[in-house]
Amino acid sequence: MAEAKQLQIQSGALKRCTKELRMYMQEKSNYLEEMKEMEQSDAADKNHQIKKQREAINETEAVIQDVRNRLVGTFDSVKELIQNSEQEIDDDELVQTARSYLNDAE
Repeated sequence: MAEAKQLQIQSGALKRCTKELRMYMQEKSNYLEEMKEMEQSDAADKNHQIKKQREAINETEAVIQDVRNRLVGTFDSVKELIQNSEQEIDDDELVQTARSYLNDAE
């Protein structure tokens, strides 16, 4: 029973980390696109805007690295839980859900 609860918790964390990583990757992409537009503009404070945009991109990259590290750890944990306790967990739906989150995270 403890394995099932742990698998449920870790699967939820894996799903959240995967979603979070995708969100920050999209945010970075948006920032880069905005920066390209800024570089092509003729605004008076163009250099300041680009500098601030680079700072935002750098912050987002730092968060992406942190989320990626948490995702890898959670991924390994879920994979190990499935391998070590598949026979002990009676809830096939829970195992299938965890596997789908693993596939989604890859």
